[in-house]
Amino acid sequence: MKLKEVGANEIEISIVRRSSGGYSFALILYGADGEVIKTPVKANFKVPCDFEDPTHLILYSEDGGNKKLVRCNYENKILKFTATTGTVYYASVEYAITPISTGNVSIKVDKTVAAKGESVKVEINVPEGMELKRVYYVTHSGEKTDIVDGSFIMPDKDVNIGVDYTVLEYTVTFMSDGKVIAVYKCTYGESVTPPSDPKKASDDKFVYTFVRWSDEVVPVTENATYTAVYSAEKIEKTEDETLKITPSVLKIILLGASGAVIFALVLIPSVIISCVLIIKRKKQFIKTKGDKTKQ
Repeated sequence: MKLKEVGANEIEISIVRRSSGGYSFALILYGADGEVIKTPVKANFKVPCDFEDPTHLILYSEDGGNKKLVRCNYENKILKFTATTGTVYYASVEYAITPISTGNVSIKVDKTVAAKGESVKVEINVPEGMELKRVYYVTHSGEKTDIVDGSFIMPDKDVNIGVDYTVLEYTVTFMSDGKVIAVYKCTYGESVTPPSDPKKASDDKFVYTFVRWSDEVVPVTENATYTAVYSAEKIEKTEDETLKITPSVLKIILLGASGAVIFALVLIPSVIISCVLIIKRKKQFIKTKGDKTKQ
């Protein structure tokens, strides 16, 4: 559509230098009485501009806060593009911002491109079981700069947003009869298979059977200790078992018998010798008495 067809009597090209180093442009048409013509009309723009880094030059319009890229050509410090009345265009040198999410750590930024000196907000979401160590941006040269308090000032380079983190490790312990039978080092959410069929030795009164673990074995979220729980079945003694001589009792009996034998071996010979001596002395006494009677 030609300008005369919409009754355009005057054309105004607005060029504003922005604080970020870019420009804003607008095309306005006026009628014969100075009224603004609102009918959309396209016209070719050729405007002088000076950009320090034209390799990162972008031209866009904004609609509801969303950027819409516009084709343009920049040569010899002249910017060429097609403009539509009623639309504001922005030309600036902006650099790309690329979040590099890793290990389920989520990185969000409030913009994908920004001009030098512009503030960029960064939001980090760290899942359970991980500890955030560092947030930084890195340029193509590999130079890292820390991001503090969730924002940074955009340099004159494309940047990648990265994080350093640590995966937390937890200890899961299984106990049986007061003893450690298994220890596992696990990460958050990891499933653990408990030892199968733990044992507890029977004693003189009970036989023990494994029933369950003290708590339900669930995926790891913290350090945990599980203890084997047993049922106790009382041992019923039969008549034979009541009369049964245990090794300890047998030992006492044998020791007693041995003592009796030794006692007999020592005592009996002494008694026999004593009796012989008494009889012998008695005979001697009778003989002596007889001899005296004869006299």
